[in-house]
Amino acid sequence: MSTIPKGRGGTFNELFDDVTETLYVFDPRAPTLRALAVAAGRHDGPTPRLRVLAGETTLLRFQRDFVAAATAAGLAADGRLTVRTDETTHGTTVFASRDAVFVPVRTPDTEPTVAAGERGVAADVFATCREAWRTREPFQLQTPPLSTVDETLTAEFGTEAAADFRTALATAADRNDPTAFDPVTTVLLVGARYDRLHYDVSNWGERLGVASKATFSRKKGQLEADGVIETSQEASRPGRPRQRLSLTADSERRVAEAGFETVVTDVLY
Repeated sequence: MSTIPKGRGGTFNELFDDVTETLYVFDPRAPTLRALAVAAGRHDGPTPRLRVLAGETTLLRFQRDFVAAATAAGLAADGRLTVRTDETTHGTTVFASRDAVFVPVRTPDTEPTVAAGERGVAADVFATCREAWRTREPFQLQTPPLSTVDETLTAEFGTEAAADFRTALATAADRNDPTAFDPVTTVLLVGARYDRLHYDVSNWGERLGVASKATFSRKKGQLEADGVIETSQEASRPGRPRQRLSLTADSERRVAEAGFETVVTDVLY
């Protein structure tokens, strides 16, 4: 198998093309894990089996980035990525295949790259990672895959609502802070645009694992206080009246003038 020569950089895509079997990702930081997940999700061809060993704190921080975490969840669902926790961190992230060792390199102005290490130590590093993997506990990603989000939104709220959510997702791509995208606020805005019941929206979100109903209620209250959405009481039997979401007149005007993504951007960023 060919390897990226020492001293030469390569993108994650080149790494995926070079490694055809298992790739251990040992002790990644959250930004590195994010870059890896996004690159793997976008890669045209097959990727190696990605086995990530990371500290629980890192993994919890990583899951605050909804887009990257949902991409990783999709990779996990496809059997392309598995995650285990490893609290014995060493401060250096290593990507290890059977034949080569790589270290990720990040600079402010370039895309993530990997630099190859000495081929002679690859077998020892690979064996160390494999043994660590064998003894560590599995970590379950809590974020639902993007494909599941899209499919269930389409099924329950319609194709236009799902398309609006995808449009909102795209606004996160150009942001310096990837955690700024809030799926709860976004789906509430989508629900309000199509006059959906808050109960249905929050029930969907809790069932899918996006957030709890309490979180949906809190975010709804914030949007109401900010004058972005409003609610109206609607009788239902049995049980107490339920709230129907709608955009305020000002929000409706902004959507008509500049598009739904403008409201999303103003609220989230």
